[in-house]
Amino acid sequence: MAKSKRKRTNSRPDPFARAPHPLGFQFLSDERPIRAVSFQAILPSVVAKYGLGRKMANQRLQEAWQNALRNVFCQEDALLTDQLDGNAKLELFLENTRATTLRAGALRIEIASNLLYQELLFVKSQLLAQLQSQLHDVALKSLKFVVR
Repeated sequence: MAKSKRKRTNSRPDPFARAPHPLGFQFLSDERPIRAVSFQAILPSVVAKYGLGRKMANQRLQEAWQNALRNVFCQEDALLTDQLDGNAKLELFLENTRATTLRAGALRIEIASNLLYQELLFVKSQLLAQLQSQLHDVALKSLKFVVR
């Protein structure tokens, strides 16, 4: 006679099962639950992890550089008789130069052309003064022009 193969159902509870959490939480591991912390405690680690501080600093330097160019060339425009030539020159500098890094008090400016490099050398001291007035908390000592 053939025996029937039936699955046995175990009606007894598992003696090794964990008791349910009193508040209804279900944890996947035996670790303690993560406690809520303030946002200001987490923010520095997130900024450091994704490099947001460096990106924000580079953006700040770029904006300061563009403002310094505008201020210097607007002063020159007052001296020039042809206003259109001054605005075209300013747009040319805004498109073809950028502030990249600040190391040891020297702000590195990348320039697209040797001709623009020569033009910027004439107003280097004025640009440095404008940048120093805008960036109070940065120890800016010099500008380093690099032709790319």
